[in-house]
Parts: sequence; structure tokens; C-alpha cells
Amino acid sequence: MKRVLFLFMVVSASALTFSSCSKDDDGGADGIVGKWAFDRVGGIMNGEEITQPYTHDCPSKKDYLEFLGNGVIKSVDYDSDCEMYSDEGRWERNGDKLTVTGFDSTTSTFDIVTLDKSTLKLKFNESGISGLFIFKRM
Repeated sequence: MKRVLFLFMVVSASALTFSSCSKDDDGGADGIVGKWAFDRVGGIMNGEEITQPYTHDCPSKKDYLEFLGNGVIKSVDYDSDCEMYSDEGRWERNGDKLTVTGFDSTTSTFDIVTLDKSTLKLKFNESGISGLFIFKRM
């Protein structure tokens, strides 16, 4: 299920339109570099954020994304036996927009809603439905 959720995030169409969102001070373009554990997932309905905790299948390890300074993004997730699965793609940041070229060469763009020392919140929109991914820095 985690794999499907992450792949959904990565392969959402790049032609989608996004609303402008504010973000916290991130200390520059490299503020996103590092490991970010999945924390919450959800959406926006009638202007209200509705999220729920992200469920990690492995009780002792967290699924995460790692943004490297060279533009590589790594997806690491664990199954219920704590076996690790990893994929790589590319990322690029332009202001409040994060563009990810996925593992199947599909490009997706996300709004960076929040980026600070501890939290990364990404918003996407597909067919008028807004979704959120919230990460905590590891």
C-alpha cells in the first residue's frame, strides 16, 4: 500500500494546475536536502485539511524520501517483514514548486506548502481533488 501511495505521488500528471501556497522560511533552495519520513497523508475538502497518520508497515523502520544535493531523490520503504525497497528519480525545486521525475520517467509538480527545519508539506491536485503529504525530517 505504501508503494502505491508513493507511486501515486510521483506519477501524478505534470500538467496539473496548483494554487499558490505560502511556506515557512526554509533557509534557501537546499533546505529540502536530507531524509524525510512520511508522517501524515490526506487531502483538502471545502478548504479544510484532513489528514491521518501515515502507517509504516515495519514497526521498527520508517518509509522515507531522501533528497540529495545532486538532484537525485530516493524512495525507501519497508514491508511488514522490514525488508527494504528503494527506487530513485530526479528532483528540481523552483521557488514553491517541487518537480519530481519519477522512476518511470513521469514528471510531477507539487506545491511546497511548508518547508522548515522539521516539516515538509507537499500539496498536489488531480482532477480538482487536492492531496497532502506531510514529512518529518529524520
